Amino acid sequence: MYVASLGPANEHFDAEQWRVRVSSVLGASHERRGAPCQDAYCARANGRRCVAVVADGAGSAPHGGDGAALAARSIVDTLADLHVTLSSCTILDALANARAALQVQSNAAADKLRSFATTIVGVALQGTRGVFFHLGDGLAMGFCGSAPSRVQALSRGTASEFANVSSFLTDPDWRESVVFTPLWSVDAVMLMSDGIAPFAIDTKGSPKPAFHDPILSFLAAHAGEVGAPALAELMSKDVVRRTSGDDCTLLWAGRLSER
Repeated sequence: MYVASLGPANEHFDAEQWRVRVSSVLGASHERRGAPCQDAYCARANGRRCVAVVADGAGSAPHGGDGAALAARSIVDTLADLHVTLSSCTILDALANARAALQVQSNAAADKLRSFATTIVGVALQGTRGVFFHLGDGLAMGFCGSAPSRVQALSRGTASEFANVSSFLTDPDWRESVVFTPLWSVDAVMLMSDGIAPFAIDTKGSPKPAFHDPILSFLAAHAGEVGAPALAELMSKDVVRRTSGDDCTLLWAGRLSER
């Protein structure tokens, strides 16, 4: 099963062992400027394996949204192949292949590679185990159990000594900026772009149960045609649009069972 889009969009699928709900909404600041959504996502389930990416095209990049969509699809398509072992080396190879695809795209457009700059928030899962791979800003959380869930892992991305400065796949030193976070005993994950991520953690950088617990409970209990639009409704609230203004994407993947 497979979903992929350059937002805004709502999509979902139920596979044999995985359920995915994802929504992407246009940020208020983009709407005021008449600018397109530059968040993209892709997710694919293949048996016990689930791979997903949320990518955020750089606001300063003329083709950031296109770069985000191309990178997300390329990475997921590579890592969802069951012949590929999930390791830091193969994930870096998948990111390198995506970067090469961006280079081809930039050459075809007679433009610079940085015009397609994008961050990457990704997860590769094999049953209950896996890894977050993260380049730039955004947020990823892994959960164990249900109602309430325990946060098993948290990835806040690439550290930066300057506020509002991120790392991108198009950077020359992108390999040094990738952060890996191992996952085990995971029942669900959330991947978020930078627009919605600040609402999920407190000022100390810790997860906020008041944010994630209601979402996890609702998505676990409702079908995709209800769950995905509910995410859009959450991210379209006035407080989000006033506070963030950026595009917002939230992807949830939940494990059904071990078979």
